[in-house]
Amino acid sequence: MAENILIMRYIKIEQEVMATDIQTQIRLNRERLGLTQDELAAKLYVSRQTISNWETGHSYPDIENLLRLSALFDVSVDDLLKGDVAVMKRELSYARTSKWAWLMTVMLGLSALSIGPSVKFWGWWGLVLPVLLVNISFYAGIKIERWKGQHQLKTYSEIVAFEKNKVIDENERHRNELKDQITLVVTMLLFMIGAGGLALLGFWLVK
Repeated sequence: MAENILIMRYIKIEQEVMATDIQTQIRLNRERLGLTQDELAAKLYVSRQTISNWETGHSYPDIENLLRLSALFDVSVDDLLKGDVAVMKRELSYARTSKWAWLMTVMLGLSALSIGPSVKFWGWWGLVLPVLLVNISFYAGIKIERWKGQHQLKTYSEIVAFEKNKVIDENERHRNELKDQITLVVTMLLFMIGAGGLALLGFWLVK
């Protein structure tokens, strides 16, 4: 559970544009044919700025232009997109997992906060609400655990490396072992303090 909180804290989708295969493929193939950006733009009936945006990763060619590029460069669409598909799948995986992590954390927080008011207004039957919220949080946690299993992620360092599209070797994993353990303990303590604080706040609000 604590590792799931780590995902919540440290997973983010990088805002800068990643250097992906398609922009490199367009530039290299253009240069291979000895074409300037203006000349390539003329052949594709687009502006030079559009070509520049493709090559810098600020935008992507649509399917029609992908087919034109494929024919002009004499390479398959798969070869143009191969690297980008992997990157996009990775980012999509992060986006989905981040949502589950947020849901898990919010539900746990609401569960702790709702204990006091629920018991105050509905007696012990009021605990049904916090338990329901905890179950929703557990469901989100299961989703995250499945994601971690699919990508063979166990520690904070591995999660961060996956986020940055890197692979941690065995030596680096051992070097990060102590840091991962400390991070895990600190995260658990902060989580317990936060949950306890929210529970006390809930009781205080209805006293």
